[in-house]
This record gives sequence, structure tokens and C-alpha cells, in this order.
Amino acid sequence: MIIEDIKFKTRFANDDGEEVIGIIYDIPTDGLFQVYWPGPNKQLRYEWYYKDGKQDGISKGWTSTGKLKQMRNWKNGELISKKEWNNKGEVITNEKYG
Repeated sequence: MIIEDIKFKTRFANDDGEEVIGIIYDIPTDGLFQVYWPGPNKQLRYEWYYKDGKQDGISKGWTSTGKLKQMRNWKNGELISKKEWNNKGEVITNEKYG
């Protein structure tokens, strides 16, 4: 499910930690949930999967320039692992839980 209609405005931090106006959407109970960076290019910012109203599967986050910034693995709403990269593409976090 890709949701493109703007429903609410909220604040997100950009890559430099500054607050910017972003977009928040209704969260589905099942399927794909995507959030885009503000602007005309519709650059993907976050992507999550939900099952029975809980995060389940791989979620990803990208910088405003399209570089992969984070990846998390969820199972039934529980965080299983996470991996994060800096702006140079170097792994800065690689953790497993449970």
C-alpha cells in the first residue's frame, strides 16, 4: 500500500538533525507503509511492513539523497536486529536482539 495523500503535517529531523516539516500518513494494519521526504521528487524516506497492526519484516530508511541509512528487522512488533550507515556508507551500528 503506497499512500500519497497528505493527511497531517508533523516534524522530522533532517540528516543534519535540524527540524523540517514532514508528512505523516495513516498507518495500515497490514501491508506496506511508506513515508516520503518533503518536496516534488517523492524521494522515499522510510518503508515499513505491518502484520496485524505490528511492524513485521524489514524496515528501511534513506537519506534525502537516496542513500540507505538504516535497516531494521521486526517480528510481531519486536525489534530483532538493526543496521545503520553513516553518510560515507560505513556501517556504524550492527546489532541483534533476543
